[in-house]
Amino acid sequence: SSIGIDSASSKAVWVWISNNRLSGTVPDVSLNEYMEILRLDGNKLSGTLDELASEAGRSGLITLDLSRNKISGTIPDLSKLSMQSLYVSDNKLSGTLDNLTKLGERPQNVFTNLDLGGNNLSGTIPDLSFFNNGRRIKMGELSLPGNNLSGSLPDLSIFTKLLTLDLADNNFTGSIGDLGGSSGDLSVFTKLVVLDVSGNSLSGEIPVNLPSSESLKYLHVNDNNLTGSVPDLSGFTQLKALGLWGNPGLDLVNVTTPSNINRSVIDWAALWTLHYRNGGYGWNNRSNWIGTKPLSDWHGVDTDDNGEVTVLNLRNSNVRGSISSSIAALARLGTLDLSCNTSLSGELPLQLKDIDGLDTVNICSTAITLPDNTDFTTWKDGITSFKDSSTCSSPACPQPVSQQSSPPPSQESSLPPPAEEGSGSGEGEDETENVPDTEVPSGEGDTGSGGCALVSGAEEPLGVAFSLLLTASVLLAVSRAGRRSG
Repeated sequence: SSIGIDSASSKAVWVWISNNRLSGTVPDVSLNEYMEILRLDGNKLSGTLDELASEAGRSGLITLDLSRNKISGTIPDLSKLSMQSLYVSDNKLSGTLDNLTKLGERPQNVFTNLDLGGNNLSGTIPDLSFFNNGRRIKMGELSLPGNNLSGSLPDLSIFTKLLTLDLADNNFTGSIGDLGGSSGDLSVFTKLVVLDVSGNSLSGEIPVNLPSSESLKYLHVNDNNLTGSVPDLSGFTQLKALGLWGNPGLDLVNVTTPSNINRSVIDWAALWTLHYRNGGYGWNNRSNWIGTKPLSDWHGVDTDDNGEVTVLNLRNSNVRGSISSSIAALARLGTLDLSCNTSLSGELPLQLKDIDGLDTVNICSTAITLPDNTDFTTWKDGITSFKDSSTCSSPACPQPVSQQSSPPPSQESSLPPPAEEGSGSGEGEDETENVPDTEVPSGEGDTGSGGCALVSGAEEPLGVAFSLLLTASVLLAVSRAGRRSG
């Protein structure tokens, strides 16, 4: 049914009618001096936000939530409203964000939370420096994911009390450090809980000076063009989710993480890079690779109880190109079999010698060369089994299996699925998230025989492992699906 709560005589302070089937247009509450919170998210409301731009009159509205409706049109001038929190995510809004600058004309710039994610907004994020005019600065959430915004990331260094910053899945370019202004220093964000800039075209390195380690819980920089080393994260003991995959030039080998972060997130990123750099979409068997399954279900991958890779067996899989050094980031790797990939070349990563448990390596019938390094040679000669072109035996590699049909990269996402909806703060307050446990099924490694078959994939230990896919996508769920608490 439709909704009619626009009467100026209504003395309801909170109106909360979420997740129903209400239709009609956005109600005009501009003359209601009593209503402070109006939540109509998850309905079928249509129309525009133009009513909000009318004369504010005696409006006492503080929070308006119209997320997940069918509202269209552009972002109007909101300067006449005293509203502090606006949520209009997952609608059909278009146009630019230029009218946000009109907020600088308000008597008091106490605008706490803004969520416009999942619309069709375009253009750049305007200069928000008008907030820095001696008036109260309390921006707690800025969420604009899933739009068509472009340009450099905005300088948000004046918003030192931000809790959630979600700019994912847009077309931003430049550096992550742009968020910190000319200094590129993100440590000014002393309260930041969520930082998500994934799914853009950002380049350069991840800033060394990240937001406070005492508050940061969700860090996603995946699916960009980042390069260089990952900053030392060992002191970020509050961290619950870390997304690094999808950056082919990022050095993953020496990533340090806090003990509370399962290192399978690094393994996921390392295998993503291997798949990207070594022709993964043309592999003979790539079941579940870069899909929705846990690592233990990927072809040729076995994991331990914690979900970390112990066996990588891609024998006779048409892996090609220069071998990615990312395999050296698999810190629990015990068996590596890349044999019978005749188009696989390059130098075996020197860092493999630093993996304590790696004792079985097979690169027979490949064009892979060995590092000219004394320590590497000593390590190679000391492990249980190392086979290369000089030690391989007959018979020759078998004929490749039939090519498995796979969608091209443009049709298959490299992202894990979203996690279940959580709950987050929308009023500038800190929050507590409930992260559900996920049971990860055990997997079987690929077995083989013949001249290239060095060892079969070891049987994976039974038990419940951390789910990488859940861990890597919690940030997306928390900052988009469950941002609001009223």
